[in-house]
Amino acid sequence: MARRRMSPPVLASALLIVCLGTASCGSSSDVEQARQRAVSWAATTTMVGEEWSAGHVPDRYAARTLAATRQEVQKSIGRGPATLTPSLQRLADAVGGVEDAVARRDRAVLPTRLRAVESVRAALTRPGERPS
Repeated sequence: MARRRMSPPVLASALLIVCLGTASCGSSSDVEQARQRAVSWAATTTMVGEEWSAGHVPDRYAARTLAATRQEVQKSIGRGPATLTPSLQRLADAVGGVEDAVARRDRAVLPTRLRAVESVRAALTRPGERPS
């Protein structure tokens, strides 16, 4: 079955729903809320990277979305729980790698960069494990 192409406005709406849904999950723990936001940013990065690689979103849209995502992750490093600082730094670096690949229009390196993002996301979602 062929994959349907998402228009940038539809993709933006989908990303917003993912981010809002993750942010509104009723966790009372600051650490858990920060972890959920980081997982959401990783998902946003992966989705944008995959859609850009497939030619479904314009370069400019992907670049802006990734830059905004990286900036949000970087802002959270100083504000979030100290236990998440190493994971947030790794995520900021990984998002920056995807952002760089898009800026250089380097689709060949993108899968490696997306695996780095997914590695951080996986570490953040493993139950009972402390993120690194």
